[in-house]
Amino acid sequence: MDKQHPLDETEQDKKLMKYRGYFDRAIYFNPVNKYCVLSIRTDDPAIPAECRSSYTYRDHLIRFTVTGYDLPRTDAIEILWEGEWQSSKYGTQLQILQWEEIVPQTTEGITGYLASGLLKGIGERTAEAIVTRFGLSALDVLEHSPERLLEIRGITKERLEDISVTVESNEGEQMVAAFPSFPQRVYWQQMLRVLERAGYAAGEDGDAITVTW
Repeated sequence: MDKQHPLDETEQDKKLMKYRGYFDRAIYFNPVNKYCVLSIRTDDPAIPAECRSSYTYRDHLIRFTVTGYDLPRTDAIEILWEGEWQSSKYGTQLQILQWEEIVPQTTEGITGYLASGLLKGIGERTAEAIVTRFGLSALDVLEHSPERLLEIRGITKERLEDISVTVESNEGEQMVAAFPSFPQRVYWQQMLRVLERAGYAAGEDGDAITVTW
């Protein structure tokens, strides 16, 4: 889904490298802080040779490594990974600052995205029901008119609230995938937007974010 960019696009394009690819496997995952080291598979020839895995795979696709916090670990949908190459003792890895789902604008593609697990509260059957009801407009409804999901049997007001909060939170997660190395101001501004969209009154108070409800 579309997301707001906290940096000027021209400035951002100069700083971030962008590559398409699917989740391949988790090399490392910390369940406490959700730090991830993932292997990504792609046919993108733009991946620098020195950043590719040296192994040869049966599918003949390129593998490269990404790092970040709470990155999507599903191969159900292709992701646009944006970040900076960093050298370490484990080789050159792409430190992810942002990521975005690449959703094919077909009923199959949208259904696959909704059922991918990236949006908690929406399983395969619910995804199919949403796309059957709204067709290619399903994502627009989810983002801009979520109350229309109540038209679908089985979606209660309580479940709708859970889905809406998940959608808002997911937008924030995309933008702060590597927040310890991301400018704190950008992270806070994005968090404020997510909280405000969820109905909370939020504001900065010195070195903290205050939330009232």
